[in-house]
Amino acid sequence: MIRWSCAAGLLAVFLCSGCRPGANPHIEKTIPVSGKVTFANGSPVRGGLVTLHPKDGTKSESRGTIDKSGNFTLGTYKVSDGTMPGEYTVTVEPIVYDKRGNMRPDKSLGIPAKYASPDSSGLTIEIKDQESQEVNLVLR
Repeated sequence: MIRWSCAAGLLAVFLCSGCRPGANPHIEKTIPVSGKVTFANGSPVRGGLVTLHPKDGTKSESRGTIDKSGNFTLGTYKVSDGTMPGEYTVTVEPIVYDKRGNMRPDKSLGIPAKYASPDSSGLTIEIKDQESQEVNLVLR
């Protein structure tokens, strides 16, 4: 009985040792990225979803929700863990989360439809390999 307990314990240790962020070779380094989304008149966008779409297609997308002050923080593997260095096309969509955590569109945010598609948004950024990065997006 004790042998099985020891074996099960060792198996659990070995299996969990692969759970560290550095242990998975498919998880790339991310840079903390935050910023603000405003309209051309300087007023903040009061909600929505910012998504970074990699231009080369080899990286994962990053997303962040916009708060009522226009601020956002991006995440790739989990909320707010950052973005991989590289060049991105940015979309800003009028999507909010309801009380149940479901996404729904909210046209009252006033975000022009062209910003919802990477093909028409016209917003691009480069995330540099540095300690952190601040991104300011202006919707015109």
